[in-house]
Amino acid sequence: MYVLPTRDLQLAPVIGKLFGTVSNDNVLQAINTYSNNSQVIFEQDNPITRQFNNLVNFVKNSMATSMDFVDRAVNVLSGKNKIRAIEKEEHFNFIPECMYEPILMCEPVKQLFMEDRIYGFGYKALPDEDVWGRLINNGKVHITKETKPDEVKFEWKWKFTDPVHTIEDIEAVEKTRGFICSWYEKEMQKEDRIRDITDWPNHISE
Repeated sequence: MYVLPTRDLQLAPVIGKLFGTVSNDNVLQAINTYSNNSQVIFEQDNPITRQFNNLVNFVKNSMATSMDFVDRAVNVLSGKNKIRAIEKEEHFNFIPECMYEPILMCEPVKQLFMEDRIYGFGYKALPDEDVWGRLINNGKVHITKETKPDEVKFEWKWKFTDPVHTIEDIEAVEKTRGFICSWYEKEMQKEDRIRDITDWPNHISE
């Protein structure tokens, strides 16, 4: 509970706020004349009204922040902390915790993290291996004009320490990385400061 100290305002509370609206103009004029407007305030534009409005705005903003936190918590507790494709800017408002590492190991996010320019979901360091990158590239070969047929080899590599995943999970991470790379490419072309998807919607450090 927040109590607005009237002693700091050097003015008495607004009569209308305390007792409701008075419709008799003669009464208002008589009281104002008697008090010489020094203790009773009827105007809308006065210090008390302004501070009251500031308090209301503060409470509204605090509630919005709290509701955002609750929404994130509900998403996690309700089982929404699962691998899913991040393919829209709106998705940055809630990124599942299990997606943190796949995103951090994605270029250019990894580069920004190494330069200590992003929050990085609170991570202090990155893993030695890009596990999800390896899983995505399993069975894929990069072929160029200089590649000879006998040089083409398809390889798959899994480890016992790999996270439990499905084919759909790998595809979701691959789509997410593709979108993030494209999004950052466009973001860096803007004149405004670049936003940090690991601490959305704050900006990266200069």
